Amino acid sequence: MSIRQHLSSLISRPALLVIVPVVLFAYLLVRSHSLVSSHPATLGDRAADAGQSLTARGVRLPQPTLAALAETGPTAAPDEAQPIATQTPVAAAPMTEARSPAPTATPVLPTATATATPIPRPVLPFTYTVQAGDTLWDLAIKFDINVDSLVWANEKLEEDRDSLQIGQVLVIPPVIGALHIVAPGDTLSEIAAFYKVPIEAITGYAANHLSATDALKVGQVLVIPGGTKPLLTRWVSTDKGEIAVNVPGNKGRFSYPASGLITQYFSRSHLAIDIANKAGTPVLAADSGTVIFADEKAGGFGLTVMIDHGDGYRTLYAHFRAISVKVGQHVERGQQLGEMGCTGLCTGPHVHFSVYYQGGAVNPLNYLP
Repeated sequence: MSIRQHLSSLISRPALLVIVPVVLFAYLLVRSHSLVSSHPATLGDRAADAGQSLTARGVRLPQPTLAALAETGPTAAPDEAQPIATQTPVAAAPMTEARSPAPTATPVLPTATATATPIPRPVLPFTYTVQAGDTLWDLAIKFDINVDSLVWANEKLEEDRDSLQIGQVLVIPPVIGALHIVAPGDTLSEIAAFYKVPIEAITGYAANHLSATDALKVGQVLVIPGGTKPLLTRWVSTDKGEIAVNVPGNKGRFSYPASGLITQYFSRSHLAIDIANKAGTPVLAADSGTVIFADEKAGGFGLTVMIDHGDGYRTLYAHFRAISVKVGQHVERGQQLGEMGCTGLCTGPHVHFSVYYQGGAVNPLNYLP
């Protein structure tokens, strides 16, 4: 009997079903051990393979930005247990999108300092339209002249310096001084004398185009540098009466007619100041003079006294409760004229005090201490 036949006789078919799988498993185990022994792989190798695989597919690993580093600070060294030199480097991936080039410093070249071109000063008179908030003082500063020069160049302002209005067109002289419009019969010497300047001040101003021997032309406008004009008193009509303007003030010329509180000031609609106090307060003469009126006065003044001071000035006192002087009586400065009251159109005890110069009302505060 052959060996094969012998084994076949010894091993039954059920036994073969168990033995064959066991032998096959043993063979596979031995084969796997052989492969591992001949191809050892490290964790670093596998990481490198992974990195190279990402690079090959065009995936760019993220890198920290300067801003992020500034916020988070330096990053701890990677895997301190393993020196960086031994780590497998990851190859830089090719750019897959456009990037702006790194900024480069642009050299700053020195430049010449820019200087504003000065605006030439006008040499001839010009006009200006008054704006909201303008005052004579501000305009004089704005145009580098003085208030008198501005007033002298504008007839309406000469008549009343308080007449400045928005939208008003003013003539502005180019220098401190005056402007003169040549009239028939004018001579250069007379003009110079009137404005109190030498002839050379007029002929020496180039914009006048004038020599001492040139004939003057009627209507010609002359600039008079440094010239002054005599103060001419003018009278302006208002619904409350005449106002005298351009009258020089004289502090202390008169004394206060009563003690109390000033409740209303001088204006075109109120040609006086009001001094209020309790009823019966003495009302006094502001200066010596002659009583020319002492009675009830029409126009809401009530009981009123007027005094002529003999030099162009008169004073008026209204709303008395009682009058103690009579017409023609001479009174001294500070003498009592009567008692404060509220007769006529009145809302409370006070004296309505006016000062007149040559028939025109002036601001009393310009003449009180």
